[in-house]
Amino acid sequence: MITIRGLCHFFPDGTPGLDNIELDITKGEKTLLVGKNGSGKTLLMRHIAGLIEPQKGEILIDGLSPYSDTNARKKVGIVFQDADLQLVRHSVYDEIAFGPENMALPKSEIRDRVERTVSLLGLGHIIQRHPRSLSGGEKRRVSIASVLAMEPEYLFLDEPFANLDWPGILSVLDSIESVHKTGCTIVLISHDVLWIRKFVDTVVLMDKAKVIAKSSFEQIEDLLREHGVLPPKDMIGL
Repeated sequence: MITIRGLCHFFPDGTPGLDNIELDITKGEKTLLVGKNGSGKTLLMRHIAGLIEPQKGEILIDGLSPYSDTNARKKVGIVFQDADLQLVRHSVYDEIAFGPENMALPKSEIRDRVERTVSLLGLGHIIQRHPRSLSGGEKRRVSIASVLAMEPEYLFLDEPFANLDWPGILSVLDSIESVHKTGCTIVLISHDVLWIRKFVDTVVLMDKAKVIAKSSFEQIEDLLREHGVLPPKDMIGL
């Protein structure tokens, strides 16, 4: 479980980016983190991954601090919104191998991890392609694979469906589902609430740097509308 208690972050002008966040992310679940732009979603993700140290409060990953324990940081993987920023090698195989190589694993272990990941996400047909030559959906799946090869226990995906057509969205969603079936905990940051609501177990609503609610979609649907995450019912006939 990821446990967050009293987490605060203030920007240089004193504006709160995260304001006394209290949140538990349950291991094994699929969680959707939602909120208007600027609500603090991505900032919270970066804190959990250990990329930014809290100015106040505590984060524990399975009881370990990501700021003092490298084993805690290894438990968390992040797929950023812009897949192109994560693709730095000259073939899909090399891209997926990049993380395990930086972990200084034996060559045989690197090869096994790449092969398992390629098989899991169905990437064998593009394994020798240059990542820059891929479609948007394929790039997103490769970026997921490059993180998955490091075998994180918690996988955060920041707007994984952004700028994708419907086939691309379906292929990425299928990849995420395959990852979850391995036992990996999934946290999605996405504005695509309506059609993804049945895919997740829990929805966490953020607004103005605070966590407003955590529950099932059905239980907080009205709150999602009040905080501008969903349109009013009379606008879309729901």
